[in-house]
Amino acid sequence: MRIKRGDTIIEVIIAITIFCLVAIISITLMNSGVNTAEGALELTMARNEIDAQAEALRFIQNSFLSERELSENNQQFTKLWRHITTGSSDCHLTQASCGLAISPEVFADYSFSVDTCPDPDDLPPNAFVINTRFIEPSNFNFTIGSTPISYSSLLREMVISNSPDGPFRRTELYPRLVFKGTFTSDGTSDQTFTSDDLTETSLYRFVDRVEGIWIIAVRSREEKNQPQAFDFYVRTCWYRPGDTRPSTIGTIIRLYNPEVVE
Repeated sequence: MRIKRGDTIIEVIIAITIFCLVAIISITLMNSGVNTAEGALELTMARNEIDAQAEALRFIQNSFLSERELSENNQQFTKLWRHITTGSSDCHLTQASCGLAISPEVFADYSFSVDTCPDPDDLPPNAFVINTRFIEPSNFNFTIGSTPISYSSLLREMVISNSPDGPFRRTELYPRLVFKGTFTSDGTSDQTFTSDDLTETSLYRFVDRVEGIWIIAVRSREEKNQPQAFDFYVRTCWYRPGDTRPSTIGTIIRLYNPEVVE
């Protein structure tokens, strides 16, 4: 009767090694696929945020143009447009010293490293974003209960500016605006809605954090007999899964101001 010989220790080790290699390669490929899919999703979300900011800027400018024949009291988007381009609804259009828009020479002084996303403190002080959930005509007469809100307070919610201890943050996921259900009435303290105020139109319309996205407005160089123009640089910066270097995408929107001709 023949005795069957079992596997030697070397054969067992080789079999285990091959199994481990196959398992490691499979897990690596699966992880790479997940990272690629997640990165593609984050890229799409970042582009959506950029498009939303670009459309909000165009909407504000188009509304400003359509209001030019109205009385001053009804020119709400005109005030908003001037706030974005000159820094204040009371600031004269030709004053360069009081606005969010900077000159090309000043803009050229800002350079960001390609190896890391900038901290909020490294962004220009005039960097801002548009609250895309709050830009609508009905909000220019915004109230909490029976208390009307001043236009200057509304501007702080419509145009979110960069400032020390402000809402700008480095992103942990992808470029985005994180919303909340509270309204900052005086720039420092929050008024929380009661249960009666939480309607479909008031839920999560106010910006809590701005992560990895910003806009810089730059005045165009003066050209003879040309209307004043502003270039809005919309930028994003974040880290996609598995990447050690940041991803950055953006766009530039040029909008004209026919009220001023150089």
